[in-house]
Amino acid sequence: MCETRLKYAAGIAMVQVDSGKMTYKEMVPDRFLNDMHYDLYENRFKELFLEKDPISRFRSN
Repeated sequence: MCETRLKYAAGIAMVQVDSGKMTYKEMVPDRFLNDMHYDLYENRFKELFLEKDPISRFRSN
């Protein structure tokens, strides 16, 4: 299952970055949007997919 998710990380990252840049173009400073890079988001998704319990990062303590 994990390998399957990792295979799609690059595509998911592209959607995340492209949609974020289009959606927030008028709302967020360009310097923030210009820092959105495919490789950065791909690595974030891979890290998330490799976590044993990825939902735990979103739970409040």
